[in-house]
Amino acid sequence: MRNVLRRVICSAVMAATCSSIWIASSAVAEQPKSPAAAGKINLKYTQPGFAAAVILKPRRMLDSPLAKGLPPGDIEKQLKQALPDLPISLRQVEELQVFVGPPPAGADRELLVSIALVVRLTADADRQQLVAQFENISEPAECAGKKYTRIKGHIPGGYFFADDGALVIGDEESICEILKTSGPPSPLLEILSRIDSRHDVVAAGVMAPFRQMAAEAAKNAGQKLPPQLQAAAGLPNQIKLAALTFDLAGNHLLTLTLEGNDRAGTAELAKNLIGARDFLKLIYGAKRPEIEQNFPPESRAAAMRLLDELVTGVEVNPDGPRVVLSLRTPAGWANLPATLRPILERLHPPADGANPQPIPIAGPAARRPARGELRLWINDTGEHHLEAQLIAVDGPNVRLKRKDGKVIAVPLDKLSAADQEYVKAAGSGNDQ
Repeated sequence: MRNVLRRVICSAVMAATCSSIWIASSAVAEQPKSPAAAGKINLKYTQPGFAAAVILKPRRMLDSPLAKGLPPGDIEKQLKQALPDLPISLRQVEELQVFVGPPPAGADRELLVSIALVVRLTADADRQQLVAQFENISEPAECAGKKYTRIKGHIPGGYFFADDGALVIGDEESICEILKTSGPPSPLLEILSRIDSRHDVVAAGVMAPFRQMAAEAAKNAGQKLPPQLQAAAGLPNQIKLAALTFDLAGNHLLTLTLEGNDRAGTAELAKNLIGARDFLKLIYGAKRPEIEQNFPPESRAAAMRLLDELVTGVEVNPDGPRVVLSLRTPAGWANLPATLRPILERLHPPADGANPQPIPIAGPAARRPARGELRLWINDTGEHHLEAQLIAVDGPNVRLKRKDGKVIAVPLDKLSAADQEYVKAAGSGNDQ
């Protein structure tokens, strides 16, 4: 598979650069070459030339109470999209590290950067299955007196299984550098050495190598921003280092730390982040009634409480040469699956033959729906919404009374699966 490594690299580059740099739109020690201590990120298989990194704990995320409450495979599917060519369940991946190098001058725009993946697997994982796709295009190779497997193809790559069982895979230059002795400390390794490893997601990056690319993108995006946020287009020129942590459980969902080029730059970063936070609150306050009407009645109160806490939970705190933006975990976060379930079932009806769970209409316990109550109706494609009351069922059609008083007839089979179940549960009598 000549294009496997290319697709792996491009997917991981997108994940790394977007997470470590564009979440803003930081976190000096010698590179460790021994297993990480508790709470420290294991940086054994990296090299000083890398400029950005994303570290994920797939198994931990999939086993979280929040993930288990969502539709089966939902989060795993999203995570899997980052590495579509690794034929292994993410439940067998304890940790996935993606290290990205700076874009070299004149580089192939499709490749962009050098990259290395470090995959730490569970004890029951089939390591050979993970590299079987390379069997027919690989050969033994050696660098600095150490052996690895070269992957032949348009993009030369390689991999090796480390003594601790980790699989290290990447472009051939990165693999060779990792196999060599450690080099001098680097800004990225300095950032990562300050971050606790016990997060679901860690992303970090040094802005300098990506500044031109980021500045161009920010300039284009800035043209679409409202006047109050125009200054955000200059953020890439003010950022020196960035670090992000994200957790599905804990006191904070997200923490973003930015370090400016100097104290004046950090102050400007803080000013921009505070301005963006205040503008978000202002817009949310104005749009809240409209947003509220987009949720089904049975989920509306819980969904709006969650959104209220998310918006008010954004904090911006200067911290010496850095500024920290954090997002507190809402009190109702643990109940998010129950809040989302009615919405997801409307937008993504279960496949034929599936047995959807009954949707509570009000309160924690389900009840027989009462005809005449105002609710949100969604068609079978999820594209059209209508707030109306169920008046009657006439054969293949249902009669709905809109908020303006007009009564319309809608084919029952053109409604979402959840709405069809609602109609069945309400009964087919002709109440006026």
